[in-house]
Parts: sequence; structure tokens; C-alpha cells
Amino acid sequence: MKALVLNCTLKRSPDPSNTEALAGVVVEQLEKDGVDVRSYAPST
Repeated sequence: MKALVLNCTLKRSPDPSNTEALAGVVVEQLEKDGVDVRSYAPST
């Protein structure tokens, strides 16, 4: 199984983003379950 996580936060790097933190939790769990995960954060 494969998953794509889109991070569409409005905060610019390097400011901390709650969206990025939550996406990290989701990615971690999916990877533990054997899912091939790709993350993408469009530039703002």
C-alpha cells in the first residue's frame, strides 16, 4: 500500500507548524503498518 501526505500549512519554514507535526504522527504510524509513505509540502 502507498500513501501521499500533503502538508498545506500556511506557515513558512522554519516556523513550527501544527500541521507538519500532525502529519509526522500520521506518517510514523503508517510506516509502522508497512505503508510506503511520501510527503509533499508545496512552497508558499
